[in-house]
Amino acid sequence: MLTQRIHEWPTRYSSNIPTTATLISIVLAYLFLSTSFVKAEWYLKEEHNVFSGETKQTATTKNNLEQTLTIYKNQATNEIWINFALPESATDYINPKYPPAIKIDDQQWIKPIFEWYPKWFNLLLQSPERLKSKNLLELILKGHDITIKYHSATGEDLESSFSLKNSADLIRVTIGK
Repeated sequence: MLTQRIHEWPTRYSSNIPTTATLISIVLAYLFLSTSFVKAEWYLKEEHNVFSGETKQTATTKNNLEQTLTIYKNQATNEIWINFALPESATDYINPKYPPAIKIDDQQWIKPIFEWYPKWFNLLLQSPERLKSKNLLELILKGHDITIKYHSATGEDLESSFSLKNSADLIRVTIGK
């Protein structure tokens, strides 16, 4: 009887065990759904430099692709920057030949001044000397979503979106407004 049950198990109970194809379908559906939506969690981060005594505040968020968007003020120049960073696990890099662009809600794409590094770049939002318009910063403070367009080193045009929900107060604290 024990021998009979052991031989019955693969056929009798196998309909309850998910197949590899089913598991792959579940994982792909999860990945598709999780990358289609944008996280809305912003947090304030403070870094204290022991040597200079300066404290730097940043307003930061991540999207579902683990890409990071940080807004900060350079205290020495009074410039306000956005930093966009790929996750450390990313295998691709950002292509510096094509300037990144930024779009708030349904506005047109804007190509601000930028500083490039292989896995991240800074976009200049406001500067006393280099930019005359405060419009981009005001759009961010009033906006709902921000989208960053960039080119990968493999030649792909990529866009990353972040929610601006509940960010305005943190950004104002960060930039001192």
